Amino acid sequence: KNLGCKENKIVVIPNNIEKELFKTKNGYKENNILFFGRIHPIKNIECLIKAIKILSNKKLQLNGNIVGPAEDKYLKKLKLMVRRFGLENKIQFGKQINSTKEKTAMYSKAKILVLPSRWEAFGIVIIEAMAAGLTVISSKTNGGTEIIEDNKTGYLFEIDNEKELAEKIELAIKKPINAREKAK
Repeated sequence: KNLGCKENKIVVIPNNIEKELFKTKNGYKENNILFFGRIHPIKNIECLIKAIKILSNKKLQLNGNIVGPAEDKYLKKLKLMVRRFGLENKIQFGKQINSTKEKTAMYSKAKILVLPSRWEAFGIVIIEAMAAGLTVISSKTNGGTEIIEDNKTGYLFEIDNEKELAEKIELAIKKPINAREKAK
């Protein structure tokens, strides 16, 4: 509209989510935390690693899985950080997943999805994770705040605040939120 387009000429086409994700059965018993997306500095994955470090110091049992296509230089930085924090047995890195079958399997092994981005217009991964029955935690980006209602359909935390993220992860473990209906 700001560019002069008439409102009756504007159509919003919603993002697509595979129907199979709504059928995901979460048989998880462990506290598996998932980051799924582009492994790039804008995604602020080091905030998630720092939060896992805080929680591991509290002796909280959890596993982190960072999955997606990676920018090599950033991936090396993250792996070095994991090694420096002594989290090699708690955090694993996975490659890009493309098929619905692989994606459904990945979501079915997770309990919590964390999206710690510094900027996110609309995180389709948030809707996918909700559809798969995961508890979702997002930084307070435009996308995160548009989709998640804090403490009702997921959890929100301030960008770059690993202490608050650690608190939200701990809360999500104790009080999971299944927002599958919201995703529908």
